[in-house]
Amino acid sequence: MYDDLSSTFHHGVLASYDAYVQHRDSHSAGRGNQLRTATAAAGMLYHFREHIPEGIRPSISEINRQCPEYELMRGVTNATKHKALGRRKPLVTNAEDITETTSIVRFQDEIGDYVHCQTLVEVRCSDGSVRMLDPALTRALNYWGEFLARQGICNFEARPESSMPEDKHRTRDEASRQLNLEALRGLRFKHQCKFLEWDYEEGRARPVDLTGATLEARIYSPPKYTADLTMTHPAHGSISMEFPLTQEESLEIFRAASEKEKEVILDRIATLRRADIEAAFTDKLRSLPDAELPDT
Repeated sequence: MYDDLSSTFHHGVLASYDAYVQHRDSHSAGRGNQLRTATAAAGMLYHFREHIPEGIRPSISEINRQCPEYELMRGVTNATKHKALGRRKPLVTNAEDITETTSIVRFQDEIGDYVHCQTLVEVRCSDGSVRMLDPALTRALNYWGEFLARQGICNFEARPESSMPEDKHRTRDEASRQLNLEALRGLRFKHQCKFLEWDYEEGRARPVDLTGATLEARIYSPPKYTADLTMTHPAHGSISMEFPLTQEESLEIFRAASEKEKEVILDRIATLRRADIEAAFTDKLRSLPDAELPDT
């Protein structure tokens, strides 16, 4: 996979960045998928320099001049690797300073209020600033891709930067109003949310003053689904049965975007759990009078 520089970039660096983008653009948060893939991408971007032959390898000072975000890649990589750093006061001193945060921005139109939800990774730096990791990842990726293109090693098309929640007005149709927060039973749930409101005079979102406010949230358990199955038996004709799905399978059905997608999921479940389905039908036959059971 990493037998040459182009393969290392595409199969390692670019693939890790694309994995992060996939989770960034999803509507789920709470289990650290954005945080995990973002820090993994930062590590690939930081260590890519080590794979470049000495004859063309840029110095760290040269990289920092052309791509200041490289220092943030270094800080995030070292902090996640060592958890806490104290020597020479690095840009990021603790892994706890790298957090997954959901911004909830409230807008208004002629119909009324609506919100946009977006989950990104923030980094609290030792210089007192709070930096968004997403644009830094894109700029670092574009730096390396354009470096390789200049060297004639591979072609590269620069990736566009994602707009930050505070910077872009979104219409009702553009807003992502769905947010699925996930948690695993028995594990600590820790997630940050920022509440903002679009300032139409200044053209950007501002934090909502929550002094004295009471926040309420509703938590729903995903519904339990069953699959309606039918078989034909020589003695009993058509036999119908409800086959209960697992919690994970029910959640997958619940999230399906269309009936067609649900059918694809059910077909896959039927294939994977064929033995369970056959056992359930056997039990169903045992409960019927004069059942002709197959030889076992």
